Amino acid sequence: MNPAFVIATDRPVDALADACAAILGFTPRIMARPLADLGDPPPDADEVFVIPACFDFSVFEKESLGRTLAEWRRSGQGIAVHADSVDLGHPLVVQCFADLVSSALAGTQIPPQHIGLLLVASGDGDSASRAQSYRLMRLVWEQLGLGQADVAFVRHTQPFLGDRKSVV
Repeated sequence: MNPAFVIATDRPVDALADACAAILGFTPRIMARPLADLGDPPPDADEVFVIPACFDFSVFEKESLGRTLAEWRRSGQGIAVHADSVDLGHPLVVQCFADLVSSALAGTQIPPQHIGLLLVASGDGDSASRAQSYRLMRLVWEQLGLGQADVAFVRHTQPFLGDRKSVV
């Protein structure tokens, strides 16, 4: 078996392979590719795991990812393709954010009951992704025992669907 891991992100993942080696017992083949253009399947792979590493997919990104993965499966190369989306309620994701907040507060003398959390997310996604933002905020708030928490959504000045003029 020759697995490959594709992390759909524009960030480097070199250190991730080394960190995973200690857990898996082998150094995995991990590559980063932009979500908008995954390209061809990794060469010499018979099994590919695609992990999107972003929290908010636009409708077009979801459709593009699904189309690319379907093309990989139909390529005739006998590749098993597995993909998943990010679950903001996953305990490891919640723990990661709780640790980030805890490290930011390290050294302060303010009790958690006097601290408020504001999670700011993109407002351009669908209602399900906005609900996931509320869920993440609530789980981090509960885990840290903070006094208050809320979610704010930022909408971009130019929507992902441009203004279309009708043709007469």
